[in-house]
Amino acid sequence: MKIFDCYCTFGRPPIPPFRYAETAVELIQEMEYCGIDEAVVYHTAQKDYTPLEGNRIVVEETMNYPTLHPAWAILPEQTGEQPNPGKFIKLMKENNVKVLYAFPGDHAYLLDRLGFGSLLDTLIEHSIPLFMKVNWDLMRSVLGEFPNLTLVGVGSGPHGQDRLFRPLLERYPGFYLDTSTYLQDGGIEDICKCYGAKRLLFGTGYPRNCSGSSLLRIMTAEISEEERALICHGNIERLLQEVKL
Repeated sequence: MKIFDCYCTFGRPPIPPFRYAETAVELIQEMEYCGIDEAVVYHTAQKDYTPLEGNRIVVEETMNYPTLHPAWAILPEQTGEQPNPGKFIKLMKENNVKVLYAFPGDHAYLLDRLGFGSLLDTLIEHSIPLFMKVNWDLMRSVLGEFPNLTLVGVGSGPHGQDRLFRPLLERYPGFYLDTSTYLQDGGIEDICKCYGAKRLLFGTGYPRNCSGSSLLRIMTAEISEEERALICHGNIERLLQEVKL
C-alpha cells in the first residue's frame, strides 16, 4: 500500500533529537527505510529560525525530489514580511507549494480575522489546506471565524483528546486530524466508524516521533483496507488535488 506522510520535518533543530534528517536527501533515505513513499514537508528553519528564509530553503531542497511536497509558513501581511494574498498565491504556484503551516505561538501573531482575514478567505477560495500544531482553543476560534477553511491539526499528543476534537469533526467538514501521536486505544477505529476514514491523515511527526511506530499503529488498526488506503494516502492526495492555484 502507498504511504504518504502528511507531517514531517527536515533540517537541524535547535535541540536535535536522537535521530533527524538534516537534508532532503537524508529525509528520503529515512522514508525509504520505513517504506514511506511521499511526504508533505517543512524545514526546521520555517518554525524555529526565520520563516521567510525557511520557505526559500524548503523549496530549494525539495525541487529535485518529486516525492517531497514543500509547505510554506505564513506570516501577517501587515508587517510587510509577506505579500498580499494575491501575490502570495502567485508565488505558491510558481514554487509548486500547495500546503501552508501556521506557527502563531512561535512567530508571535494572532491567527484571527483581524490579522489574517484576507489570507484565510483566499485559502478557502483556492481550497488550500492550512496545517498547524494542535491548539484546541485556537483551532476552535479559527474554525468559528472561518467555518469553510480546510484545517489540519497535527501532533495532537500522546493520548486521546477526543473530548476536545470530536466536536470539531462533527461541526466542521474541513477539519482533519493527523495520526502521528493519536494513540487512543481503538481511537482510529471509532473515528472511522463515527466520522469516516476521510477525516484522518497519516502522519509521522518525524523526527520528534519514530516514523516506524506511527506506521505500525495505522497498519495494525482494525479497519478495512479501503479505510486504511484513505488514511495512508487517499485523503492527502485528494486535498492536494483540490488546490486551485
